[in-house]
Amino acid sequence: MRAKGLGAVLAVLLGAPLAAGCGAGRNNETDHEVATHLATADAGPIAVRGARLVPTVSTSGIDPTQGYLLVVLVNNGGQPDALSNATVTGGSVQPTGADPTALVVQPSESTRIGDPDLGDSGTALAISGLPQPMQIGTSMQVTLQFRSGVHATLDVPVMSASGAGTTATAAPIQTTGGYPSPSTTATP
Repeated sequence: MRAKGLGAVLAVLLGAPLAAGCGAGRNNETDHEVATHLATADAGPIAVRGARLVPTVSTSGIDPTQGYLLVVLVNNGGQPDALSNATVTGGSVQPTGADPTALVVQPSESTRIGDPDLGDSGTALAISGLPQPMQIGTSMQVTLQFRSGVHATLDVPVMSASGAGTTATAAPIQTTGGYPSPSTTATP
């Protein structure tokens, strides 16, 4: 019985490298997989979640906006706080869209900042002044400063619009006001 057990263990150990090599080589599915991560940090009671940079695609070449910073800010504290400044290494960040009070994060609430090119409405954080275009698959250092004096510095990934997702609200579902009525046909 020991010989059979040893033989089974040897078969597994010798076969494992062969099975693991099935995806090795050229033109296989795993060569095209990209590890996706979103930057997170804590700045005192403010949790910075899901930070990512998305380059803009300008068709006219006139728009100075080179991308957007997408992020969710969660206030775990007891007092309101607000995003007062944001910087990206080599460029500047400017709020666009809604009024500046949209950057306030109330206690026990979150504020979502999105990308208008992806259908988000409200305030956006437009990036401009970069010496060269953002490169998808790289990361850039972003510092967020809050009115309370706390700050967070993160290495934020640069993602394509399709990889970044959206924070836009979907169209509302039209409801009928009730559940469908039960079928009156008997089942055999």
